[in-house]
Amino acid sequence: MAENYRQLSKNRLLPEGFEDGGHPTYRCSRCLWVIPLSRCTSCSDDNASGEIADRPSHEVYTIDCTLSHHLSRYTKRQRAALDKISRSISEHRQLPLPPPRFPSKKQPKLKQTVKRVEHVPFKQKVNYDLWEKDFVPKVNLNNEEAKEHLLRYTKKKLPNMPSTVRFKPSLLDAVTLPDAGASYNPKADDYQKYISKIAVDETNLIKEEERIEKGIRPQLESVITYAEKSFEEVEGLVIDPRYDIDDVDMGEKIVISDLMRKTRKQRQNAAKEKKFLREQKRRKEIEKKQHDVYKAKKINKELSRREVLIEEERLKRRKEKFLKKMTSRQRLGRGKFKDEEEPFLLQEELTDCLRLLKPQGHVLNDRMTSLQKRNMLPIGGKREQNKLKLKLKSKLVEKRLAAEVTKGSRVV
Repeated sequence: MAENYRQLSKNRLLPEGFEDGGHPTYRCSRCLWVIPLSRCTSCSDDNASGEIADRPSHEVYTIDCTLSHHLSRYTKRQRAALDKISRSISEHRQLPLPPPRFPSKKQPKLKQTVKRVEHVPFKQKVNYDLWEKDFVPKVNLNNEEAKEHLLRYTKKKLPNMPSTVRFKPSLLDAVTLPDAGASYNPKADDYQKYISKIAVDETNLIKEEERIEKGIRPQLESVITYAEKSFEEVEGLVIDPRYDIDDVDMGEKIVISDLMRKTRKQRQNAAKEKKFLREQKRRKEIEKKQHDVYKAKKINKELSRREVLIEEERLKRRKEKFLKKMTSRQRLGRGKFKDEEEPFLLQEELTDCLRLLKPQGHVLNDRMTSLQKRNMLPIGGKREQNKLKLKLKSKLVEKRLAAEVTKGSRVV
Protein backbone atom coordinates (compact mmCIF):
# COMPACT_ATOMS: atom_id res chain seq x y z
CA MET A 1 0.00 0.00 0.00
CA ALA A 2 3.04 2.32 0.35
CA GLU A 3 3.28 3.04 -3.37
CA ASN A 4 -0.14 4.73 -3.32
CA TYR A 5 1.15 7.45 -0.97
CA ARG A 6 3.69 10.27 -1.31
CA GLN A 7 5.94 11.49 1.53
CA LEU A 8 5.51 15.17 2.43
CA SER A 9 7.83 17.53 4.28
CA LYS A 10 6.28 16.78 7.68
CA ASN A 11 6.93 13.01 7.25
CA ARG A 12 3.27 12.14 6.78
CA LEU A 13 1.65 9.78 4.27
CA LEU A 14 -1.25 11.28 2.38
CA PRO A 15 -3.17 9.79 -0.50
CA GLU A 16 -2.28 11.27 -3.84
CA GLY A 17 -4.79 13.91 -4.98
CA PHE A 18 -6.36 14.70 -1.50
CA GLU A 19 -5.41 16.41 1.75
CA ASP A 20 -6.35 15.56 5.35
CA GLY A 21 -9.40 17.78 5.26
CA GLY A 22 -10.42 16.51 1.85
CA HIS A 23 -8.97 19.50 -0.09
CA PRO A 24 -7.26 18.79 -3.43
CA THR A 25 -3.45 18.85 -3.62
CA TYR A 26 -1.26 20.09 -6.40
CA ARG A 27 2.03 19.02 -7.92
CA CYS A 28 4.91 21.52 -7.83
CA SER A 29 6.18 22.37 -11.33
CA ARG A 30 9.81 22.64 -10.15
CA CYS A 31 10.31 19.91 -7.55
CA LEU A 32 7.35 17.66 -8.63
CA TRP A 33 6.22 17.12 -5.01
CA VAL A 34 2.55 16.77 -4.29
CA ILE A 35 1.76 19.45 -1.73
CA PRO A 36 -1.08 21.74 -0.74
CA LEU A 37 -1.38 25.03 -2.53
CA SER A 38 1.60 27.43 -1.88
CA ARG A 39 3.32 25.14 0.66
CA CYS A 40 6.33 23.73 -1.16
CA THR A 41 9.23 23.78 1.35
CA SER A 42 11.84 22.25 -0.96
CA CYS A 43 11.97 25.23 -3.29
CA SER A 44 11.19 28.02 -0.78
CA ASP A 45 14.76 29.38 -1.01
CA ASP A 46 14.40 29.91 -4.75
CA ASN A 47 11.21 31.86 -4.23
CA ALA A 48 12.93 34.42 -1.97
CA SER A 49 13.72 36.71 -4.89
CA GLY A 50 9.99 37.27 -5.36
CA GLU A 51 9.84 36.34 -9.03
CA ILE A 52 7.62 33.28 -8.45
CA ALA A 53 5.45 35.07 -5.93
CA ASP A 54 4.50 37.68 -8.50
CA ARG A 55 3.39 35.09 -11.02
CA PRO A 56 -0.18 33.83 -11.11
CA SER A 57 -1.05 30.44 -9.68
CA HIS A 58 -1.81 28.71 -12.99
CA GLU A 59 1.69 29.60 -14.26
CA VAL A 60 3.56 28.46 -11.16
CA TYR A 61 1.60 25.30 -10.33
CA THR A 62 0.15 22.52 -12.50
CA ILE A 63 -3.05 20.92 -11.27
CA ASP A 64 -2.89 17.12 -11.72
CA CYS A 65 -6.50 16.00 -12.25
CA THR A 66 -5.67 12.45 -13.40
CA LEU A 67 -6.24 9.63 -10.86
CA SER A 68 -3.51 7.06 -10.37
CA HIS A 69 -4.36 3.49 -11.38
CA HIS A 70 -2.68 2.09 -8.29
CA LEU A 71 -4.84 4.18 -5.94
CA SER A 72 -6.85 2.09 -3.47
CA ARG A 73 -10.63 2.44 -3.80
CA TYR A 74 -11.48 0.69 -0.47
CA THR A 75 -12.34 2.38 2.79
CA LYS A 76 -10.60 1.70 6.09
CA ARG A 77 -13.23 -0.79 7.22
CA GLN A 78 -13.06 -2.66 3.92
CA ARG A 79 -9.27 -2.79 4.07
CA ALA A 80 -9.41 -4.05 7.66
CA ALA A 81 -11.86 -6.78 6.62
CA LEU A 82 -9.61 -7.80 3.72
CA ASP A 83 -6.60 -7.93 6.03
CA LYS A 84 -8.53 -10.15 8.46
CA ILE A 85 -9.49 -12.54 5.65
CA SER A 86 -5.92 -12.71 4.35
CA ARG A 87 -4.62 -13.41 7.86
CA SER A 88 -7.16 -16.20 8.40
CA ILE A 89 -6.14 -17.78 5.10
CA SER A 90 -2.43 -17.53 5.79
CA GLU A 91 -2.57 -18.86 9.36
CA HIS A 92 -4.42 -22.15 8.49
CA ARG A 93 -5.62 -22.70 12.02
CA GLN A 94 -7.88 -25.71 12.62
CA LEU A 95 -11.34 -24.69 13.79
CA PRO A 96 -13.65 -27.09 15.67
CA LEU A 97 -16.64 -28.52 13.79
CA PRO A 98 -20.00 -26.90 14.54
CA PRO A 99 -22.28 -28.93 16.81
CA PRO A 100 -25.00 -30.93 14.98
CA ARG A 101 -28.49 -29.50 14.88
CA PHE A 102 -30.15 -32.85 15.53
CA PRO A 103 -28.63 -35.55 17.77
CA SER A 104 -27.55 -38.72 15.98
CA LYS A 105 -29.64 -41.86 16.50
CA LYS A 106 -26.59 -44.12 16.34
CA GLN A 107 -24.69 -44.56 19.54
CA PRO A 108 -21.01 -43.71 19.36
CA LYS A 109 -18.72 -46.69 19.13
CA LEU A 110 -16.56 -47.46 22.09
CA LYS A 111 -12.86 -47.55 21.73
CA GLN A 112 -11.67 -51.06 21.09
CA THR A 113 -8.26 -52.47 21.54
CA VAL A 114 -6.62 -53.68 18.38
CA LYS A 115 -5.31 -57.17 18.74
CA ARG A 116 -1.81 -57.81 17.62
CA VAL A 117 -1.56 -60.26 14.76
CA GLU A 118 0.20 -63.38 15.91
CA HIS A 119 1.66 -65.86 13.50
CA VAL A 120 0.26 -69.22 14.53
CA PRO A 121 2.19 -72.20 13.21
CA PHE A 122 0.31 -74.39 10.78
CA LYS A 123 -1.09 -77.51 12.38
CA GLN A 124 -0.30 -80.67 10.55
CA LYS A 125 -3.18 -82.97 9.69
CA VAL A 126 -3.47 -86.09 11.78
CA ASN A 127 -4.05 -89.28 9.86
CA TYR A 128 -6.77 -91.45 11.37
CA ASP A 129 -9.25 -94.08 10.31
CA LEU A 130 -12.63 -92.50 9.63
CA TRP A 131 -14.59 -95.66 10.48
CA GLU A 132 -12.74 -96.71 13.62
CA LYS A 133 -12.23 -93.31 15.31
CA ASP A 134 -14.77 -92.41 17.99
CA PHE A 135 -15.90 -88.79 17.63
CA VAL A 136 -18.14 -88.80 20.71
CA PRO A 137 -16.56 -86.40 23.26
CA LYS A 138 -15.45 -88.02 26.48
CA VAL A 139 -16.24 -85.32 29.04
CA ASN A 140 -17.30 -86.27 32.54
CA LEU A 141 -18.47 -83.26 34.51
CA ASN A 142 -20.78 -83.21 37.46
CA ASN A 143 -22.33 -79.88 36.52
CA GLU A 144 -24.58 -80.23 33.48
CA GLU A 145 -24.38 -76.53 32.57
CA ALA A 146 -20.57 -76.57 32.66
CA LYS A 147 -20.53 -79.68 30.50
CA GLU A 148 -22.87 -78.07 27.96
CA HIS A 149 -20.76 -74.91 27.89
CA LEU A 150 -17.52 -76.86 27.39
CA LEU A 151 -18.94 -78.92 24.53
CA ARG A 152 -20.28 -75.82 22.79
CA TYR A 153 -17.10 -73.81 23.31
CA THR A 154 -14.82 -76.56 22.00
CA LYS A 155 -17.14 -77.06 18.98
CA LYS A 156 -17.66 -80.69 19.90
CA LYS A 157 -21.40 -80.30 20.01
CA LEU A 158 -23.57 -78.67 17.37
CA PRO A 159 -26.20 -76.11 18.34
CA ASN A 160 -29.77 -77.19 18.85
CA MET A 161 -31.60 -77.62 15.57
CA PRO A 162 -35.38 -77.39 15.15
CA SER A 163 -37.37 -80.59 14.96
CA THR A 164 -38.45 -79.83 11.39
CA VAL A 165 -34.87 -80.33 10.16
CA ARG A 166 -34.76 -83.95 11.25
CA PHE A 167 -38.41 -84.67 10.39
CA LYS A 168 -38.89 -87.35 7.74
CA PRO A 169 -42.15 -87.16 5.76
CA SER A 170 -42.18 -90.92 5.21
CA LEU A 171 -41.00 -94.07 6.98
CA LEU A 172 -40.28 -95.87 3.74
CA ASP A 173 -36.71 -96.74 2.89
CA ALA A 174 -34.88 -94.30 0.65
CA VAL A 175 -33.25 -97.14 -1.28
CA THR A 176 -35.05 -100.47 -1.53
CA LEU A 177 -32.85 -103.49 -1.91
CA PRO A 178 -33.62 -105.58 -4.99
CA ASP A 179 -34.97 -109.08 -4.63
CA ALA A 180 -32.58 -112.01 -4.76
CA GLY A 181 -34.27 -113.24 -7.93
CA ALA A 182 -33.45 -109.97 -9.73
CA SER A 183 -29.79 -110.95 -9.97
CA TYR A 184 -28.22 -111.61 -13.36
CA ASN A 185 -27.42 -115.17 -12.26
CA PRO A 186 -29.96 -116.04 -9.52
CA LYS A 187 -30.83 -119.30 -7.90
CA ALA A 188 -33.70 -121.32 -9.34
CA ASP A 189 -35.96 -120.99 -6.27
CA ASP A 190 -35.35 -117.25 -5.87
CA TYR A 191 -35.98 -116.64 -9.57
CA GLN A 192 -39.20 -118.68 -9.50
CA LYS A 193 -40.57 -116.70 -6.51
CA TYR A 194 -39.58 -113.40 -8.09
CA ILE A 195 -41.24 -114.23 -11.44
CA SER A 196 -44.38 -115.58 -9.72
CA LYS A 197 -44.78 -112.35 -7.77
CA ILE A 198 -44.43 -110.25 -10.93
CA ALA A 199 -46.93 -112.53 -12.74
CA VAL A 200 -49.52 -112.09 -9.96
CA ASP A 201 -49.14 -108.31 -10.07
CA GLU A 202 -49.50 -108.31 -13.85
CA THR A 203 -52.63 -110.52 -13.64
CA ASN A 204 -54.23 -108.16 -11.12
CA LEU A 205 -53.44 -105.22 -13.36
CA ILE A 206 -55.05 -106.92 -16.37
CA LYS A 207 -58.16 -107.78 -14.33
CA GLU A 208 -58.47 -104.16 -13.17
CA GLU A 209 -58.25 -102.91 -16.75
CA GLU A 210 -60.90 -105.41 -17.87
CA ARG A 211 -63.19 -104.37 -15.02
CA ILE A 212 -62.89 -100.71 -15.98
CA GLU A 213 -63.51 -101.48 -19.65
CA LYS A 214 -66.48 -103.64 -18.75
CA GLY A 215 -67.99 -100.84 -16.70
CA ILE A 216 -67.64 -98.41 -19.59
CA ARG A 217 -69.45 -100.67 -22.11
CA PRO A 218 -73.28 -100.61 -21.99
CA GLN A 219 -74.96 -103.75 -20.64
CA LEU A 220 -77.05 -105.35 -23.40
CA GLU A 221 -79.42 -106.97 -20.91
CA SER A 222 -80.39 -103.64 -19.40
CA VAL A 223 -80.91 -101.88 -22.75
CA ILE A 224 -84.60 -101.13 -23.40
CA THR A 225 -85.70 -101.43 -27.00
CA TYR A 226 -88.04 -99.01 -28.69
CA ALA A 227 -90.87 -101.55 -28.84
CA GLU A 228 -90.68 -102.27 -25.11
CA LYS A 229 -90.61 -98.57 -24.32
CA SER A 230 -93.67 -97.82 -26.48
CA PHE A 231 -95.56 -100.78 -24.98
CA GLU A 232 -94.82 -99.49 -21.49
CA GLU A 233 -96.12 -96.03 -22.40
CA VAL A 234 -99.47 -97.30 -23.78
CA GLU A 235 -99.93 -99.92 -21.11
CA GLY A 236 -103.40 -99.67 -19.57
CA LEU A 237 -104.82 -97.56 -22.38
CA VAL A 238 -105.62 -100.34 -24.83
CA ILE A 239 -106.09 -104.06 -24.43
CA ASP A 240 -103.07 -105.93 -25.64
CA PRO A 241 -103.94 -108.97 -27.81
CA ARG A 242 -101.55 -111.05 -25.72
CA TYR A 243 -103.63 -110.27 -22.63
CA ASP A 244 -106.25 -112.99 -21.84
CA ILE A 245 -108.97 -112.10 -19.35
CA ASP A 246 -109.73 -115.76 -18.62
CA ASP A 247 -106.29 -116.28 -17.14
CA VAL A 248 -107.08 -113.96 -14.22
CA ASP A 249 -108.37 -115.86 -11.18
CA MET A 250 -111.32 -114.22 -9.49
CA GLY A 251 -110.61 -114.51 -5.75
CA GLU A 252 -113.16 -114.28 -3.01
CA LYS A 253 -113.85 -110.89 -1.57
CA ILE A 254 -112.50 -110.56 1.96
CA VAL A 255 -114.55 -108.46 4.29
CA ILE A 256 -112.92 -107.21 7.49
CA SER A 257 -115.40 -106.88 10.29
CA ASP A 258 -115.37 -103.89 12.58
CA LEU A 259 -113.36 -104.26 15.78
CA MET A 260 -115.10 -104.35 19.08
CA ARG A 261 -115.05 -100.93 20.76
CA LYS A 262 -114.05 -100.80 24.45
CA THR A 263 -116.48 -99.66 27.05
CA ARG A 264 -115.87 -96.73 29.39
CA LYS A 265 -114.97 -99.01 32.31
CA GLN A 266 -112.48 -100.96 30.19
CA ARG A 267 -110.77 -97.76 29.13
CA GLN A 268 -110.50 -96.61 32.76
CA ASN A 269 -108.99 -99.94 33.83
CA ALA A 270 -106.46 -99.77 30.98
CA ALA A 271 -105.43 -96.26 32.02
CA LYS A 272 -105.04 -97.33 35.67
CA GLU A 273 -102.91 -100.32 34.65
CA LYS A 274 -100.69 -98.15 32.47
CA LYS A 275 -100.22 -95.67 35.32
CA PHE A 276 -99.39 -98.48 37.75
CA LEU A 277 -96.73 -99.89 35.41
CA ARG A 278 -95.19 -96.46 34.98
CA GLU A 279 -95.00 -95.90 38.74
CA GLN A 280 -93.54 -99.36 39.28
CA LYS A 281 -90.82 -98.72 36.71
CA ARG A 282 -89.92 -95.38 38.30
CA ARG A 283 -89.79 -96.98 41.78
CA LYS A 284 -87.43 -99.69 40.55
CA GLU A 285 -85.08 -97.09 39.07
CA ILE A 286 -84.97 -95.22 42.40
CA GLU A 287 -84.26 -98.45 44.30
CA LYS A 288 -81.48 -99.32 41.88
CA LYS A 289 -79.84 -95.93 42.40
CA GLN A 290 -80.07 -96.39 46.17
CA HIS A 291 -78.44 -99.82 45.95
CA ASP A 292 -75.68 -98.41 43.72
CA VAL A 293 -74.45 -96.32 46.64
CA TYR A 294 -73.25 -99.49 48.36
CA LYS A 295 -71.52 -100.61 45.13
CA ALA A 296 -69.46 -97.41 44.71
CA LYS A 297 -66.10 -99.20 44.85
CA LYS A 298 -67.13 -101.71 42.23
CA ILE A 299 -68.49 -98.97 39.99
CA ASN A 300 -65.29 -96.94 40.35
CA LYS A 301 -63.19 -99.96 39.40
CA GLU A 302 -65.37 -100.58 36.38
CA LEU A 303 -65.12 -96.95 35.30
CA SER A 304 -61.34 -96.95 35.77
CA ARG A 305 -61.01 -100.12 33.72
CA ARG A 306 -63.20 -98.65 31.00
CA GLU A 307 -61.14 -95.44 30.93
CA VAL A 308 -57.94 -97.45 30.56
CA LEU A 309 -59.44 -99.43 27.68
CA ILE A 310 -60.65 -96.25 26.00
CA GLU A 311 -57.20 -94.64 26.36
CA GLU A 312 -55.50 -97.74 24.93
CA GLU A 313 -57.89 -97.80 21.99
CA ARG A 314 -57.27 -94.10 21.38
CA LEU A 315 -53.50 -94.53 21.39
CA LYS A 316 -53.81 -97.56 19.13
CA ARG A 317 -55.97 -95.66 16.63
CA ARG A 318 -53.58 -92.72 16.76
CA LYS A 319 -50.59 -94.97 16.12
CA GLU A 320 -52.32 -96.74 13.23
CA LYS A 321 -53.31 -93.40 11.72
CA PHE A 322 -49.73 -92.11 11.99
CA LEU A 323 -48.29 -95.30 10.47
CA LYS A 324 -50.79 -95.16 7.62
CA LYS A 325 -49.91 -91.53 6.96
CA MET A 326 -46.15 -92.15 7.07
CA THR A 327 -46.25 -95.28 4.90
CA SER A 328 -48.79 -94.23 2.28
CA ARG A 329 -48.62 -91.82 -0.60
CA GLN A 330 -49.95 -88.30 0.12
CA ARG A 331 -51.45 -85.99 -2.47
CA LEU A 332 -48.74 -83.56 -3.58
CA GLY A 333 -49.22 -81.66 -6.81
CA ARG A 334 -51.94 -81.92 -9.44
CA GLY A 335 -50.64 -85.08 -11.08
CA LYS A 336 -51.39 -88.71 -10.28
CA PHE A 337 -48.74 -90.98 -8.82
CA LYS A 338 -47.80 -93.95 -10.97
CA ASP A 339 -45.48 -96.55 -9.53
CA GLU A 340 -42.56 -97.54 -11.69
CA GLU A 341 -42.63 -101.03 -13.15
CA GLU A 342 -39.77 -103.12 -11.91
CA PRO A 343 -37.69 -104.51 -14.80
CA PHE A 344 -37.08 -108.25 -14.92
CA LEU A 345 -35.32 -110.78 -17.13
CA LEU A 346 -36.96 -113.75 -18.79
CA GLN A 347 -35.48 -117.19 -18.50
CA GLU A 348 -33.89 -117.04 -21.94
CA GLU A 349 -32.41 -113.59 -21.19
CA LEU A 350 -30.42 -114.77 -18.17
CA THR A 351 -26.68 -114.75 -18.74
CA ASP A 352 -23.82 -116.38 -16.91
CA CYS A 353 -21.52 -113.39 -17.43
CA LEU A 354 -21.99 -109.84 -16.21
CA ARG A 355 -20.44 -108.40 -19.38
CA LEU A 356 -23.22 -109.85 -21.53
CA LEU A 357 -25.95 -108.28 -19.37
CA LYS A 358 -27.96 -105.50 -20.99
CA PRO A 359 -28.87 -102.55 -18.75
CA GLN A 360 -32.53 -102.11 -17.87
CA GLY A 361 -34.39 -99.25 -16.25
CA HIS A 362 -33.12 -95.75 -15.49
CA VAL A 363 -31.46 -94.50 -12.32
CA LEU A 364 -32.97 -90.99 -12.48
CA ASN A 365 -36.50 -92.33 -12.99
CA ASP A 366 -36.04 -94.68 -10.05
CA ARG A 367 -34.84 -91.83 -7.78
CA MET A 368 -37.67 -89.56 -8.95
CA THR A 369 -40.28 -92.22 -8.21
CA SER A 370 -38.73 -92.86 -4.79
CA LEU A 371 -38.88 -89.16 -3.87
CA GLN A 372 -42.51 -88.91 -5.01
CA LYS A 373 -43.42 -92.07 -3.12
CA ARG A 374 -41.85 -90.74 0.09
CA ASN A 375 -43.80 -87.42 -0.13
CA MET A 376 -40.68 -85.37 -0.78
CA LEU A 377 -41.42 -84.23 -4.34
CA PRO A 378 -44.73 -83.06 -5.85
CA ILE A 379 -46.12 -84.51 -9.06
CA GLY A 380 -46.75 -82.03 -11.84
CA GLY A 381 -49.99 -81.95 -13.77
CA LYS A 382 -52.31 -79.74 -15.73
CA ARG A 383 -54.02 -76.96 -13.88
CA GLU A 384 -57.76 -77.42 -13.52
CA GLN A 385 -59.47 -74.36 -14.89
CA ASN A 386 -62.91 -73.35 -13.71
CA LYS A 387 -65.41 -74.00 -16.47
CA LEU A 388 -67.78 -71.14 -17.16
CA LYS A 389 -71.47 -71.88 -17.36
CA LEU A 390 -72.41 -71.12 -20.95
CA LYS A 391 -76.07 -72.04 -20.55
CA LEU A 392 -78.20 -69.00 -19.75
CA LYS A 393 -81.41 -69.19 -17.78
CA SER A 394 -84.50 -67.77 -19.46
CA LYS A 395 -86.57 -65.35 -17.44
CA LEU A 396 -90.07 -64.20 -18.40
CA VAL A 397 -90.66 -60.51 -17.78
CA GLU A 398 -94.00 -58.80 -18.43
CA LYS A 399 -93.82 -55.04 -18.81
CA ARG A 400 -96.67 -52.58 -19.19
CA LEU A 401 -96.61 -49.01 -20.29
CA ALA A 402 -97.97 -46.32 -18.04
CA ALA A 403 -100.24 -45.13 -20.85
CA GLU A 404 -102.03 -48.47 -20.92
CA VAL A 405 -103.05 -48.18 -17.27
CA THR A 406 -106.50 -46.62 -17.33
CA LYS A 407 -109.44 -46.48 -15.02
CA GLY A 408 -110.88 -49.91 -14.48
CA SER A 409 -107.79 -51.81 -15.75
CA ARG A 410 -106.05 -54.38 -13.59
CA VAL A 411 -102.71 -56.17 -13.58
CA VAL A 412 -102.87 -59.56 -15.27
